[in-house]
Amino acid sequence: MEHVAGTPLDARLSRDGRLGIADALDVGVSIASALSAVHRAGLVHRDVKPANVIDAGGVYKLIDFGIAAADTRSDGAGEDARVELDDVSRALSGASPSLLEEDRARRGSRDAATAPLGGVFGTVGYVDPVCVATRATATPTSDLYALGALIFESVTGRVPAAAAAAAGLLSGEVLDGRRLPPPLSEIDPAVPAALSRLVAALLDPNRERRPASAEWVATELERIRTDLEGIRRALPPEEIGPFRGLG
Repeated sequence: MEHVAGTPLDARLSRDGRLGIADALDVGVSIASALSAVHRAGLVHRDVKPANVIDAGGVYKLIDFGIAAADTRSDGAGEDARVELDDVSRALSGASPSLLEEDRARRGSRDAATAPLGGVFGTVGYVDPVCVATRATATPTSDLYALGALIFESVTGRVPAAAAAAAGLLSGEVLDGRRLPPPLSEIDPAVPAALSRLVAALLDPNRERRPASAEWVATELERIRTDLEGIRRALPPEEIGPFRGLG
């Protein structure tokens, strides 16, 4: 791939805590558009997360296709496990048993926070709950779940499972789809209602209820961004405009 000079989004989030809503929408539109191209090519990225998004001077690029795979819609039998656990593992501390922890326990791991998940690819906190709960193969809608987690983290500074833990819910139950994360608008009332609804749809544990395509998500995010810019745009004085000469 080309060398992309810029700042990884995870580094920016570590520095700033979270993004403004306008910046988060910019990230969402860019990555949804990138995923639209990926899915049209018959691929599933399988590891959409801030570390794989580069801010190249205000242009956000999706990188690292190291575990991308063809969209075969098979059962995934025989695949090697590869789950990367980064700082999101801190959110799992003290979580109640879930399918995630039970799998690690069956493997006899001495460190439940870093053991791999059999047959599931991705990074904990962004992996499709259907994959965690059933070991199903990732599909394009799995990338959309990860996109929802990415936008959620960009706005709040926390992945959905961590935000759920902070709200008194069990993070393990969010990871395997038994519980929903809190709505964005509940965490930050300044979040537009349309964005909160869209992210909630992306994070729905039921694949059938998620948006149909990355292209549709990009269009919807662009609409939300346009509406938000329209609200914030300063209007001229009433005696001047906006329509000159209109009595």
